[in-house]
Amino acid sequence: MIANRILSLPSEFTVLDIALCACGAPFALYYSSSPFEMLLLEEDGAISRRLKLSFTCDMEEAQPPSISGKELRILSGIFLNSEDHKEEPSSLSYIETALRYASSYLFICFYPCDPSEVKESKHELEKAASSRAQGSTNQISSGIGRGISLRSENYHGLWESSAELALLSIINEILSENFQGYKFSIITESGEGGDSICRNIMSNLFLLSDIKFIAGAPHEILSGRLHSKSALISIKRITTMAFIPAWVERRDEMRHYMPKQSGDIMLGLLDIPGTSSPVSIDHRILNLGTIISGLPGTGKTTAAMNIISKLEQKRDIPSIIISPTKEWTSFALNKKIKSINMGHPKEKISLFRCASSDSRERFYEDICMLIASALKAGPYRGPLEKCLLRGARAAYSESLNPDPWSLYMEIEKAIETAHANATRSAVKYTKHGENIRASLELLRHLLSNERFAFNDGGSIRDALSSSVVFDLSECSNMLKPLMYALILNQVYSAVADLDECGDNELRMMICIEEAQLIFREGEDSAATEDLMQRIQDFRKKGVGLMLITHNTTDIDVGIRRLCQTKLYFRQSPETSENASADLLFTPEEEEKARAILKELSQGVFALSYIEPSDKGKNPKRSLICRLGARDVELGSPERASYAQSKRNATKILINISNAEKTAAGDNQYMEIIHLNHKFGSWPISNEISVFLPVDGKEYDILFHLGRKKEILKRKIIGGVENTIEI
Repeated sequence: MIANRILSLPSEFTVLDIALCACGAPFALYYSSSPFEMLLLEEDGAISRRLKLSFTCDMEEAQPPSISGKELRILSGIFLNSEDHKEEPSSLSYIETALRYASSYLFICFYPCDPSEVKESKHELEKAASSRAQGSTNQISSGIGRGISLRSENYHGLWESSAELALLSIINEILSENFQGYKFSIITESGEGGDSICRNIMSNLFLLSDIKFIAGAPHEILSGRLHSKSALISIKRITTMAFIPAWVERRDEMRHYMPKQSGDIMLGLLDIPGTSSPVSIDHRILNLGTIISGLPGTGKTTAAMNIISKLEQKRDIPSIIISPTKEWTSFALNKKIKSINMGHPKEKISLFRCASSDSRERFYEDICMLIASALKAGPYRGPLEKCLLRGARAAYSESLNPDPWSLYMEIEKAIETAHANATRSAVKYTKHGENIRASLELLRHLLSNERFAFNDGGSIRDALSSSVVFDLSECSNMLKPLMYALILNQVYSAVADLDECGDNELRMMICIEEAQLIFREGEDSAATEDLMQRIQDFRKKGVGLMLITHNTTDIDVGIRRLCQTKLYFRQSPETSENASADLLFTPEEEEKARAILKELSQGVFALSYIEPSDKGKNPKRSLICRLGARDVELGSPERASYAQSKRNATKILINISNAEKTAAGDNQYMEIIHLNHKFGSWPISNEISVFLPVDGKEYDILFHLGRKKEILKRKIIGGVENTIEI
């Protein structure tokens, strides 16, 4: 987007406004004298529109001017005011009069400059300034985290010094726009009429070049060889080079430019009334990270589905989607993508299986980090992560696929070792120990589900070989962050096995709805810190990451800076300032952008993106777009009904000797211990029947036998009959 003074005219006139900032494409404006009119030449040389500015603003198709074989004159330089040597705000305001009396024509040509040309101009200025006796140093901030120091002569009032200062300002503006600038030239016929125009132009122009050449076809005036020595101009100043009569009313407003359309993923349409210009990106740049943000109902998920739908058409790019809602389940049914309901899976799932011994250590380190972040242990996150790591190291040293309950018990042992004092009859935990054990409640709750309590279930890693949706809609809100962590650990493991030759391709897309559940803003989150490094690794491995959230501030600012494609739908008043800062606006535009982001209609979004080229991956100016037709029509999926597993009663037959009964007296009772925590207690009797959380798992049963405080420990199996001798 560009924010400058623009025309307040009928909507058709916005064609010119779009063309004037055709970011990255060569273009030219053609002025003639009879009648006064303006034509736009595009890169291929075709004249697409004609605006008759002398009496109306209608448009019609036009033919190129006949210039083949004629001698033309090309001038380039920096426009200054001849009286006080300051920059001229309306550089060509006299063209209409000059053309009328000269009965001639001229072209104003704009050719995109290369970053190396900007740097070379900077170098030449430094060299020229340093060779003079008197000088001073100007430190100029580029606005993108870098600065340039240029020496400029301290001779105020000299024509040359004014031109130098103007060029310094232009270079600074190009740098602030991430090297998005142009070179411009003025071309007219060589002869009496053209020379008259040139004399008028040169009265305000610090001339850098004046060349004559024989013209060929009209499009040749946009040839790079003609503009090799042309003067630099920033996008901000381009509109001053296009003369508009004084009678045209002007007003301040955000303005669109027409982006190049070379991508294969259409994100939407430019949000310009009466137009349907598509906005597309190259799917390969998705490996630089994507954030989609907006208030509920604004179109975030629709935009994400449109992108994933396009990737599905390529068939060799699997998409891994983690979603807390049923919307993606409908999408999966429509696209014939596998969907796994993590709230009520039909089969057992192994959440802790490591695929390869080569990645064993990395696997359990990642899972400990992610679990610690998901459990929200607050100030105890560090000690918790250390205990998780000690326990996991012990469990995974024995097996790549440890029993989940055995893994948990190793974690409990690590807590006991570090934060407890064990006596013969009890274990007394420190304050840290008690809080660490309390923070594990969600993990114990998860492992009390029979579908996740065993190590012989289906492999998540195997499911990642093709596109899959992990549906967490039937998980409790408290449990969702932990499920995100365990699924992401398997995804990270799959990504780690990819080579680092994927910089210019997309091999896998990871899409995370409600990403703030695991990657939070403003907290000491190890998962967030870890992701900042992974985003950079993802690019090398050809892996795209798409984070979807309601507010931009839900995601840490460090992650937002690293993700280079952003689709921001309507924002809340509190977050619009942060959102506008994430997008590529000029300083003049930011205030308008903040207001616009609070008022965007449903399906309308601000877009910031990267465009790949032979010269690299270049950031483009932010656009306001709207969603096009929905690629996928979603119905309401039938709520899946899963038969609850029928648990069997655990029968405990206790044979206690008469001697034990006499010694114990009336103070005897028993406790069943589930994952090192008390499940329940009962008076000791010959037969007890109880329903335990998971059938087929092993539980401890403690018999308290009276005044001697003697405790006997035995094992039972849930769901079957157990006989115990005391």
